[in-house]
Amino acid sequence: MNEDKKKGMSEEEINKIMARKEKDANKAVQGDRILLCQNHYNHGHRVTHVVETVISTAEKTDEMWTRLVRVVWVAQDSWEKYAPQTKNVIGDFLFKGGNLIGANAPSIVLNLDALK
Repeated sequence: MNEDKKKGMSEEEINKIMARKEKDANKAVQGDRILLCQNHYNHGHRVTHVVETVISTAEKTDEMWTRLVRVVWVAQDSWEKYAPQTKNVIGDFLFKGGNLIGANAPSIVLNLDALK
């Protein structure tokens, strides 16, 4: 959570958000695969990486939750043109910055064949 986001927030609000971020950071277990997506103004929402968690828990460093991962797949450069559209990989799912949701969620229609 950057300093600009903290402006005007109470310590209690900040602590609630940080607790939620810690919970999200620890949702994935060792061996889970995570799709990383980027949103480009002209090219839409695209899957750019697939990573696999290497350790079982997230670690907090400098007010940021991190996770050791192994890269499984990376989109061809330039991702704005060549990365598959997110909707073609997981269906019409509405993202809210940084949220982690399981692939077995009812709103996910997983199509890994779209990753070339």
